[in-house]
Amino acid sequence: MVGDHGWKIHKKKHSGLVNMCRFFAFDSLIGFVLVLLVASRYKRICTEKKKVDLYSADLFTAMQVRRATMDDMYNMQHTNLRCLPENYNLRYYLYHILSWPQLLYVCEDMNKKTVGYVLGKMDDEEEAAKAHGHITSLAVLRTHRKLGVASAVMRATMREMDQEYEANFCSLHVRKTNEAALHLYQETLGFRCAEIDEKYYVDDEDAFHMKKYFRGNKQSSLFYVTEQKTLAKQAAAAVITPPTTSTHKDPVAAIAANTTPEAAKAAAAATAAKGSDKKGKGKK
Repeated sequence: MVGDHGWKIHKKKHSGLVNMCRFFAFDSLIGFVLVLLVASRYKRICTEKKKVDLYSADLFTAMQVRRATMDDMYNMQHTNLRCLPENYNLRYYLYHILSWPQLLYVCEDMNKKTVGYVLGKMDDEEEAAKAHGHITSLAVLRTHRKLGVASAVMRATMREMDQEYEANFCSLHVRKTNEAALHLYQETLGFRCAEIDEKYYVDDEDAFHMKKYFRGNKQSSLFYVTEQKTLAKQAAAAVITPPTTSTHKDPVAAIAANTTPEAAKAAAAATAAKGSDKKGKGKK
């Protein structure tokens, strides 16, 4: 009894300390396991991200951007139907490639599958003062976005507009809610919003009418540099004399002081003739 009773008392005396040690040991074990899990997951995420980046780079390298042909019209229409709410019939694509074959570009993957395209045209309005290009449609499959496909086909088409057609600028319409497209056009390609077309789309959503200038406008850096060089040459060739307050009593001499060399010679001749007349009158 006593032994059993003492044993029971002894067990009760140390049970709290033992349980506490067990608790902290178990808690430390759980914490250690959690740290290992977090570390392994972070390592796996970093590894997967690196693999995705390498895959994206290799994927874009394997893709090809080229001019569209008649054989690409069906694939372009199919890509449009999968990506955009604004769709066109096949005749519309044929009209573009027959009219402006240099302004249609496609992007193919390593399996020769069309993953993106751009449909461009030149302004066909007779009353247009200057020739300019317009992007009718741009689409990239969701599986191949953020790989530089859209910017690649856009730059190819805009280069043709500038070099082949000598376009003044390129224009396009984009939905106000399409933030990804707005970032592409503004930040990557340098377009600027010219105006807002209200209820432009079928669902009455407004559109940003955007433009990118190529030549003949101050918004084009190339034109600005050329313009500055031309103005510098004109300033160097011209003889510019700032207007001054004349102190000459003779009005002919006063005019000659602030005029061109040719006019100065004419004024001097007039003054000489006037002087000779006075001398002739004096002799008489």
